[in-house]
Amino acid sequence: MAGHWLRILAAGLLAASVAGGCAAKGPAVFDKPAIDNIHALAVPPLQSPQDPSAGALVSGMIGVRLQSARLPELSVIEPPVLWRLGGGPAGAMTDEDALRIAREMGADAVLTGTVTYGVAFVADSTTPRAMRESMKARDFQRDFGARKATTSVNLRILSVKANRAVYAHTGAAGGGEGSELLAKAVQAALKPFEDYVRTSR
Repeated sequence: MAGHWLRILAAGLLAASVAGGCAAKGPAVFDKPAIDNIHALAVPPLQSPQDPSAGALVSGMIGVRLQSARLPELSVIEPPVLWRLGGGPAGAMTDEDALRIAREMGADAVLTGTVTYGVAFVADSTTPRAMRESMKARDFQRDFGARKATTSVNLRILSVKANRAVYAHTGAAGGGEGSELLAKAVQAALKPFEDYVRTSR
């Protein structure tokens, strides 16, 4: 029984560490000269292993964000609405598939990636241990547990000309279950790219 509560608390600490703003690392790939050649970016639905609609939702958020930002010399090309609502092609999209889509859409590059999320119950550390251990897990979660969510958005921008990834970065957010977590994760994943394009052109 005690081990079960330790697992719940560990999951809670993981969520809290993300929410608390752990030091963010820079992009894993950030080829600025290659990014300079991107003027039209295709944004098809992202992949989500848990729910295909999450990938389509996040790619829509990204498209709106980039269009609203009015970045210099960068236009966003989105696929047809019905394809977006369907979550795009079935299965994981390979880099070759993504680059083919970019070429077909007349884009210089394509944005791909994945969306993942998780929800955990976090026990209040002030609750007496005897009470935690005497109650069934589901009863304790219902009466005393707080739901904490984590969201991760992993983005990659593939250049048609370079035929490889020229930007790769992950944004994460944690806290309550509100939809703003997705927006925060998207912002964290895109910000270095947006900042560079805004200041370099």
